[in-house]
Amino acid sequence: MWLLNVKPGTDYVPSQRARTYYHPDGGIPETMFDMIRDWLQQCETEHQECRYDSTTQMPTRLVDVGTLDSSTVHLIETNDGLHAPYLTLSHCWGRNANVYRRTTRGNLEIPFEELPRTFRDAVTVTRKLRFTYLWIDSLCIIQGDEGDWERESANMASFYANGVLNLAASYSADSSGGLMLERSQLHVSSCVWKHQTRPVSSRNPWGGWMKARQVCWAFDPQSEFVTLGLRNPLPLTSRGWVLQENVLSPRTLHFLPGEIIWECRQLSARESFYCSSQSPAGLPHEFKGKAASFPETILVTRNGSKNFLRPSSGYVCGKQTALELATRAKSDKEPGSQLYRQWYEMVTQYSRKHLTRSGDRLPAIWALAQRFQDRTGDEYCSGLWKDDLLTGLLFKRFQPRPSSCHTSQLSCGPSWSWASTECRVEFERMISPLSSSSAESDRLPDAFLQKLVIVPTEPSSLSMGRTRQAELEIRTYARDVVVGRRNRNTSPGERVAKAMGISTIFNHDLHSNVWHAYEELGREYESSHRQGRPYHDYDRLNSQGLSAKDAWIQERTFGNSHLFNHLNRGTDCYFGWTGAKFIEEARWAKREADDQRGGRDKILRSGLFDLDFDTKALAESYTGKAVLCLHIKGTSGLLIELDASSETYRRIGVYGHVGWYGLDLWEPKVVTIR
Repeated sequence: MWLLNVKPGTDYVPSQRARTYYHPDGGIPETMFDMIRDWLQQCETEHQECRYDSTTQMPTRLVDVGTLDSSTVHLIETNDGLHAPYLTLSHCWGRNANVYRRTTRGNLEIPFEELPRTFRDAVTVTRKLRFTYLWIDSLCIIQGDEGDWERESANMASFYANGVLNLAASYSADSSGGLMLERSQLHVSSCVWKHQTRPVSSRNPWGGWMKARQVCWAFDPQSEFVTLGLRNPLPLTSRGWVLQENVLSPRTLHFLPGEIIWECRQLSARESFYCSSQSPAGLPHEFKGKAASFPETILVTRNGSKNFLRPSSGYVCGKQTALELATRAKSDKEPGSQLYRQWYEMVTQYSRKHLTRSGDRLPAIWALAQRFQDRTGDEYCSGLWKDDLLTGLLFKRFQPRPSSCHTSQLSCGPSWSWASTECRVEFERMISPLSSSSAESDRLPDAFLQKLVIVPTEPSSLSMGRTRQAELEIRTYARDVVVGRRNRNTSPGERVAKAMGISTIFNHDLHSNVWHAYEELGREYESSHRQGRPYHDYDRLNSQGLSAKDAWIQERTFGNSHLFNHLNRGTDCYFGWTGAKFIEEARWAKREADDQRGGRDKILRSGLFDLDFDTKALAESYTGKAVLCLHIKGTSGLLIELDASSETYRRIGVYGHVGWYGLDLWEPKVVTIR
């Protein structure tokens, strides 16, 4: 993607100077490591938030990378006797997972050249930065040994938190991609090239043409990565396990083509700014020319906040120490506080990521849950927290990948937990109701948690949040609500066929002749409306669901439907015309995509209730039927259904409503939800 092939005959103009480091022969530039050492030395000496204790718990195994000229690396067991600084690697295994793996215990020797490219590059960086030890998951955890994987995964928090620096192969989809250390001038320099061309159709909705005798392209390797990850995440940041790896590591280096990005708890920095004589305005004086921004503003590498559960102190902590701010934040433990909001925001981000094994839904975020529990002392409940459980229950599920959003309950979570399916989730932002006596008397009291049963999988020390049994007993109010029908986003073909009186269409498609006739009638309608000629009042959808224009067209074509049915037959030879069909179908496709992405395709309405089912299939199955609404908090609650086999309930969605009309319809109820 980042190698430019300029065809002969084009006018290629390279930039006057490279914006990042490169090697004249396309090798590894040594100055790049001087920059990294400068960043690291500055962070270790000046950033109090980023300091670590190298004498704390060490990983069970490490890779001894040797010296710069070593032809082998050694996989060693630390045996609680080694205490030394080490680096960590975050990488994608890839779909085929054809990665070098440790399968036996003990100390092993591996030829350097037998390692996959990403591992070799990580070893090279470790050596260049003058460190001896490196932690790589597939080499330091015995693959195929379930017990060893469980033990090591449970300690993942300390492995990354105690490492000096995390090396992130952010752009590599598997272990063969590498850290992209080799660079020539072409890889890091901006360029512009021109090419003579004939006029090219832009095929825009208005039928216009783009006329140009010369086309000019420009490419800037560094600016490409500013927006690269906004819609399509980098391969590494799209993986679920990597979120906690990045959050827990005090420092991370993101390796991209032609650019390295530094991220720590206090600053983010870019190689292209380090090499530049000019830095963005507004930066602290001592970081001019080195730091790109304050933390978390480089969107392409954003993957969880390194300041998770830390006080929001901005760039500096002022006159207060980090310990004083942490103590103040720790005392703020009421539901809905900053700490719980941070957890919900982290889970929302995590739910967008991919996991190879659905059973890892809770284990892959377990290290962050441990940190939260240590900070608050709260009880962990299958991805939620007991002291803020009512708010935690009110999440919405989305289906960005319908084929992978399973509705069946997973082994690691109950139906009331966000972890029970592989969907993207978002949590409600609760607004406290008015505290006046009139407001209190005009609403239902919040639900009360009578009983909470959480039985972790065995052994409990390795459960990582997974449960054998998880159920809630809630005392609250409930009522049945009859589910209305959703106003379906009718396709343009269906809508035009109804307006023109055409009885049958194939695959929502109509002949161009019909579309042309519809467009002519539409122009006549617009003309009559502008000239003030009388027409019937169709400002709202009529009983057939037609708009004013379509209802007017239906009236004009009444009795002539056989003519338009005839037009809809035969071979469509009107290839050069798109007109209204192109515009209407583009709008319809956008509405459909927006509805699915925003979860609106599974929201049904009934009076003052918005019923947001967990899946579109559930919404369709309940259309026209009664669903049980269980009040939880404020004006929101759960949609539940009875499991006849166990006499308990399961969650099938959430609801929200406006106002408290019909309070007498709510009845006291005690339910058990699994």
